[in-house]
Amino acid sequence: MTTTNEAKTTRANGTNKAAKSQKTFQDINDMMGEGTEAVEKAYKAGTEFATENYEKMIAMAQENVESAMKAGTTGFKDNDELTSFNKDNVDALVKSGTVLSQGLQAFSKSFADLTRLSMEQNMNAVQAFWGCKTIADVSEINSQIVKKNYDQAIKESRKLSDMSVKLTEEVATPLAERYTVAVEKFSKGFAA
Repeated sequence: MTTTNEAKTTRANGTNKAAKSQKTFQDINDMMGEGTEAVEKAYKAGTEFATENYEKMIAMAQENVESAMKAGTTGFKDNDELTSFNKDNVDALVKSGTVLSQGLQAFSKSFADLTRLSMEQNMNAVQAFWGCKTIADVSEINSQIVKKNYDQAIKESRKLSDMSVKLTEEVATPLAERYTVAVEKFSKGFAA
């Protein structure tokens, strides 16, 4: 009878340990998913911000140039000057598009680096959990990982946000310069 009770107790302890172990691994998977999700959200927000603002700048520039062209071309001395003006506009659009493309590549590289870093940190976390001997150890490591992931997500979100703002400015600069030239050119033509 004692052996049967001991066997039942041992089996129950084994089942409890297995359940706790499974819960710990579920917690680890949840944390890894949260960290990756935060990085993905920051990347997506930065990319959407850059793309949206680029599209707005292009639309605004096209709209202003079209309305100015409809108003007349009296600000130009001859067809060569008009052709040069249009060529410079196209060059500005190409330059702006090139800057956007390079910026999006930088976003992709940052995202790949973050993914790699996240995977390394997740593997380190799993190894740390394997070394735990008590629930207190698991709790301590869990707290450290959650804090580290949170701090990392904030840091990377700021970095991606700064990259978005910088990219938007760099993309807008050639278009804004051409817009200024167009306003000057056409205002001279209307004044004449």
